[in-house]
Order: sequence, then C-alpha cells, then structure tokens
Amino acid sequence: MARIMLIEDGVQTSHSISAIHRFLLSEDHKVTLVFVDGEHLMTSNIQYDIAVIDLGYARAQGCVVASQLRALDARLGILLFSGDDDPPGIRITGLQSGADFCEPKPPMTSLIGTYIDTLLRRIAPQAWSLDTIARTLRAPHRDAVPINPREMALLRLLADSSQHAADRCAIAQAFGIEWVGFDERVLEKTVSRLRRKWRDGAMCDLPLRTMHGVGYCFTEKIQIC
Repeated sequence: MARIMLIEDGVQTSHSISAIHRFLLSEDHKVTLVFVDGEHLMTSNIQYDIAVIDLGYARAQGCVVASQLRALDARLGILLFSGDDDPPGIRITGLQSGADFCEPKPPMTSLIGTYIDTLLRRIAPQAWSLDTIARTLRAPHRDAVPINPREMALLRLLADSSQHAADRCAIAQAFGIEWVGFDERVLEKTVSRLRRKWRDGAMCDLPLRTMHGVGYCFTEKIQIC
C-alpha cells in the first residue's frame, strides 16, 4: 500500500471519480485527491510516497507542478501523464521537470499499476516495512523482526499517520481500550519491550521517539506492506 497524491483537473472530476482514482483505490492504496489552482497545488501537505499528475496534458501546468513537488521532496515518486495534444518533446521536458515518468495515459489501468510498483521499488529501500500478514517489522537492508499484536497495533497506527505520530488516546483506541480506563503503564511496557526486542534482534536502536505528555512518533519513513 502506498500513500498517493492524485492531482487532477477539478473541472473534469468535480462530479465523478476518475478511472485512475477507482483503480488506485481498488489496489488498496491510500489516495488523496488534490486539485490545482492555476499552477499551484491546493494543499500544504506532501506527506506522500507517490504523486500521480493527470491534468489532461503535461505541458506548462503539469511540468510546473512536477517541478514544485520535486523541489519539496527529492524522494517522492512522480508519475506525470501527457495528453494527445502535447508536443513530441514533452516527455523530455517532463522528466527534466522532475517526473520519474512522463507518459501518455495508458488505455489499461493495469499499466498504471506497473508504474506505481516501479516507483515503489525505488523508494521502498529507504523506508521501514511493516508486514501486517507476517507480523514483522523490517528496516532498510536489515532482517525482519517479529512483533506481537499490540506492537503491530501501535506501529500500524503510526504508519497510517501522515506525520507517523499518535497521541496516547489514539493509541489506547488502537489497543481496543477506552481512554478513560486506559492504564498508561501498558503502553510504556509495550514500547519498552518493542525497543528492547528491536535492539537485540537488529543490533540498532528503534526510531520510536517519546513525545512527552503527548504520545509517540516514528521518526523514519515507515510503510505498510
């Protein structure tokens, strides 16, 4: 699963969900629809893995948006779709603007999935992986360490957050416990055990930081797989 910013033309998509949007959701990606105002993104949040730019054409507006995104996040995967009326050299311009791919919109949405998978292979080595099926946590270039259900609940909550952070009330709910009756020592023991387990198994410290009086934050990129 990837966190995807889908940038579309608001005039064309204001009354219906696009085929690309439907496809990305069907692949279990976390998709946020973002519109552009002229050449400016109508969002201040770029906590995403991939940006898909589908404005009907790549020239001018599309390339400017790609350039803005690249300046904000060098790691972001950017897929820019060109249009039928774009000039032949637009693919080169799109790539020079910062896009990883600048291609005509494919007739089959399955090909979009191939682009997404390719981009994920580029960015994934720099991210921690939380495997919800195998119940393991893996750091880049390290072996996976098994985790228990409560540790999984905590890490999944942090991975789902755009800032990889959560307060104690949200963590209690993730544990299936009402905040009013939540014993914070349970959380502290869970975190302590998880940190010790990771240190013993991976021979390094877990990037799980305590936000005193608030909650916890995972300070490196982490994604659910």
